[in-house]
Amino acid sequence: MDPEDIKAATEAAKETLIMRRLVVNPDTPDEWAIKLQPGSITLGRGTENDFPIEHSSVSSSHCRITTSDSGVWLKDLGSTAGTYADGELAEDLKLKPGQLIRLGEVSLRFESNAPQAAPPRARPMTGVSATQRRPIALPQSRANAAPVGFFASMPSALVYPFQGSGVILLVAGTAFFFVLGRLPLLGVIITGYLFSYAKSIIASTAEGRRELPDWPDFSDWKDDILVPYLHMIALVLFAFGPSLLIAAWQSWHGENLRVAFFCALAFGLLLAPMGMLALTMFDSVLALNPIPLIMTAARIPFQYLVAALAFEAGLLLYWFAETAIDKAITVPILPELVSSFLYLYLLAVGMRILGLLYLNYSDRFGWFRPARA
Repeated sequence: MDPEDIKAATEAAKETLIMRRLVVNPDTPDEWAIKLQPGSITLGRGTENDFPIEHSSVSSSHCRITTSDSGVWLKDLGSTAGTYADGELAEDLKLKPGQLIRLGEVSLRFESNAPQAAPPRARPMTGVSATQRRPIALPQSRANAAPVGFFASMPSALVYPFQGSGVILLVAGTAFFFVLGRLPLLGVIITGYLFSYAKSIIASTAEGRRELPDWPDFSDWKDDILVPYLHMIALVLFAFGPSLLIAAWQSWHGENLRVAFFCALAFGLLLAPMGMLALTMFDSVLALNPIPLIMTAARIPFQYLVAALAFEAGLLLYWFAETAIDKAITVPILPELVSSFLYLYLLAVGMRILGLLYLNYSDRFGWFRPARA
């Protein structure tokens, strides 16, 4: 028999003996396994993934698993709740046998009998430890993170949009939305995409990142545009639906409900930032339940009030500044560009503040609890 044939047969035999798999919900009655073959697979809540995982804490496209001769690599795909390996937030790393992985609140265990080789030098490890960035959905890891004061970090939100490549992102966004804004029937696209980006700013801040995230991909009409747009509509109705109903009732029946209207409006303004946080962390309109949101705000009343006022002060500033810009700048098109840039800047600042609130007080929020061993 030819030596090359013997070698090939030997390698094939070895390959058949190698077992690599991910065990979902390990050591529970709901345990199931994903056999890993050479190539890439995606995990997430969306049905378009190779292996859908139906849980509210798992993002639509959560992570990618790549299996090759060098090992099995895990890469986070910009998930909201984060991807963790042995309790540490990770973006891109090589998995080790027995390693525990967490997608939101869903646990997985990597199992393999393949011989372990040293990782290739050409591919550096880019996983980020919990000492550098704090988790979103795993408050128990906060013990390993250096404390950051919310009030001390608030002023930094003003320069946050200019960190790193932030200016380029803002300028590109200004040009992009200026062009789209001049085209008819694109309101849903612009609004949904902006709302999606606002959520990504909160999520990246809550993970401890210091720079603006990249603009989201526009690859799926439903997940990237329609769902965020519907989330925004749900948030508006949640926060301001009562005041709108009171205003409509007053208009139809001629009753003087001014006090009730302003009380409902103030309540909506106060609760809207917490609703925005809940939509970001849970990625579901079911999170817009006023009772638990009020209870959450009550755990950090002063801090939340400051964050909510700062968040809404940016909206008021833009409202007044837009009129002033139109009057001060007479060059055609330029007022619209300046207003768009200012809007994106204030949007980034406001979402940064909400993300900082969660970053510093996620343990008091208590939205994600550690799973029992």
